[in-house]
Order: sequence, then structure tokens, then C-alpha cells
Amino acid sequence: MLEKTDKNIIENKIINILSDKLSINLNDIKKSSSLVNDLGIDSFGGVQLLFAIKEEFELEIPFEDFKKINNVSDITEYVLEKVEKV
Repeated sequence: MLEKTDKNIIENKIINILSDKLSINLNDIKKSSSLVNDLGIDSFGGVQLLFAIKEEFELEIPFEDFKKINNVSDITEYVLEKVEKV
């Protein structure tokens, strides 16, 4: 089972991915940041994010699952859930 520090590590990696791939300032990304409304992610940005997550965590997020993800916390929880099952 992952510990709270593991969750923080995953969350920080996701925030860094968002910042790097989408040219968003790290300080502008919060756990509650909406991917679309706050961070302005469009379909192309979503594809970039999916590829980056696949590369970083060796985890593929099916598009059907990705459509249910609304904010940074949702991504973190999704990754945590899938990594714990490995």
C-alpha cells in the first residue's frame, strides 16, 4: 500500500508534467485546478498529458477513463489506484 508521501510524490510529478508539457507555471497548478477551466487543457493538451503519464508511470489511461478526470486530484487518485494494483 502506498503511503501519503507516495501520493505527494505522484501529485508533484503530475503537476510537473502539466507545467512542462503544457507550458503552465507551477504556481498556477493546484490540486483542485480544473484541467479545462483553470488550466485550459484542450483535446490536444489532453493527448499530450496522456502520453506523458504513460511515459512517467508506465500507465495507459483509456480515453473513456480520462473523460471522467476533471482536476489534478482526479489524476493523482487514478494513478494511485492503478499503481497500487500492480
